[in-house]
Amino acid sequence: MQNQSVKKRKTLSHEKEVLERLLIYKTKIPDQVYQEIEQLLGVEWNKKKIYSWWNYHIKKSD
Repeated sequence: MQNQSVKKRKTLSHEKEVLERLLIYKTKIPDQVYQEIEQLLGVEWNKKKIYSWWNYHIKKSD
C-alpha cells in the first residue's frame, strides 16, 4: 500500500467570517452554536472540524 499524504484544505474567506464568531467563547462552544455554524458552513464541516479550528485559534490568541 502506498503512503498517501492528505492535502490540507484552506479555509475560505467566507468560512473564516463564520468561524470567527466562535472566538467569543473562551472555554466551551454551546451546542446550539455548533449546529448553527454547521448549517452555515455546509457538509465539509462537522463538529470535530469546527472544534479543531476554534481550539487552534483560541490557543493562538492567548
